[in-house]
Amino acid sequence: MDRIEKKGYWWLPSNPNHQVAGTLVFGDSTSSELELLGTLRDDFEALQAMGNWREEHRPEIILGLCSEGVAYTLCNCLQSSGTFNTSSFLVETFRPTVVIEGKHFNSLNDIVFHHMTMRLSHLGDWYQRTGRSITFEEIDREKRKTTMTYQKAEELIVPFSGGKVEFGHDSRIKFARFSGDFSVSEEACVSVYPDTPLPMSEFLHEGLPPITHFISLGVGRSLTMKELRAKAAVDCTGATTEEIRQAPSLRLCWKKPPSEDADKELFSDNMVATCPDFGASLPAFLDAW
Repeated sequence: MDRIEKKGYWWLPSNPNHQVAGTLVFGDSTSSELELLGTLRDDFEALQAMGNWREEHRPEIILGLCSEGVAYTLCNCLQSSGTFNTSSFLVETFRPTVVIEGKHFNSLNDIVFHHMTMRLSHLGDWYQRTGRSITFEEIDREKRKTTMTYQKAEELIVPFSGGKVEFGHDSRIKFARFSGDFSVSEEACVSVYPDTPLPMSEFLHEGLPPITHFISLGVGRSLTMKELRAKAAVDCTGATTEEIRQAPSLRLCWKKPPSEDADKELFSDNMVATCPDFGASLPAFLDAW
């Protein structure tokens, strides 16, 4: 997620037949930017706008389809530059505030999420749960037996007055046939489920910050957003738990500058308060927070 580059075609929801080739760049360490080999507006209109410093082109939504067939929705885009080059065609550059990978939304009002999931720096050390288990057994002087098992740890569900927060893991098992490598990995994640679906803006500015700040208080330093995913309300409303689990997960890039010490090594013993420290009182603390 440090830097991702996607080539494809891009258009405005109001004019889907006018598609422009371009490249989207985004990622954790990269400012989101869309460079188009052309203009989303009429050429003459775009040229006139170049001479007016006060005019800003701010498309609410830009839609795209990359060469792999993945849909993108770019939200709150500001045109940062426009060039009329020697080949006599316009080149436009936009900076989106949020990049949504996996689905098209025609307006900001349509972007409503059933829940959102995030991975944060130091979250695993704060959470202190695992499904990994390794045991060693000495058979005799020359033989030792190593047994590794993995059973995904049960999620920790914490209710609060407006919904629930779920702590869990993203787990992955990988096996390379020819090299013989075998690995099991798990990364802690936290999901916020409101009682009713929320617009994306409310999730980002009102739903996620309280739980992020709560964990940050326990960790004792600022946290970096490692990954942000969501499931659209339109795919989950009226669905069963299993159907919601199978619904497509959308990836979001909402870049916020990390603090200088967010990714430095930090041991659980150095944290102010970890998840186990709260014990059975965690729901009460979280709800009061």
